[in-house]
Amino acid sequence: MIALWWAVAQASPAPALVEAATSNWECELSPAQMQGVVDGAVDLAAKQFPLIVRGFARGKLANSGFFCHDIEIDASASEWASACAESERAFSRSWADEPQPFTAKDGKQVNTLLAHDADSVRLEFRGDNGSRITKYSFAGDKMTVEISIQADQLSKPMSWAFVYRKK
Repeated sequence: MIALWWAVAQASPAPALVEAATSNWECELSPAQMQGVVDGAVDLAAKQFPLIVRGFARGKLANSGFFCHDIEIDASASEWASACAESERAFSRSWADEPQPFTAKDGKQVNTLLAHDADSVRLEFRGDNGSRITKYSFAGDKMTVEISIQADQLSKPMSWAFVYRKK
């Protein structure tokens, strides 16, 4: 019985993290500025490919480079839920330590992994060819969101970060 309690206790976040995360968040940059940051990350990652396939690779990378200007987070002791206010992108899952399946917008099945520490949440979508890792870090009324796209074909991950503030 003690081992079961320990596993549950480790999976649930501290109330302070739940309180810090649960809010509506707005990026400090405009959507156009955010697009410029992501375009720069795509261009940098595309340079890792041979010139002959770089255009094709850039298109695939750009599809992975989505972002949200406004994010709604609703965390509880049992579940993490986040939604992109300006699109149909929404996600929720329990805090359980084991991978959980998720069907992506394109219909592909991926695994999700969710981890947390005292002031951050790490969400990973892992498929056959790579992963997208989103790290949400909270400090006062600010949230930093770091995105990292890792793929077998990339020697360095494609990454970018944005700072948000509570609305």
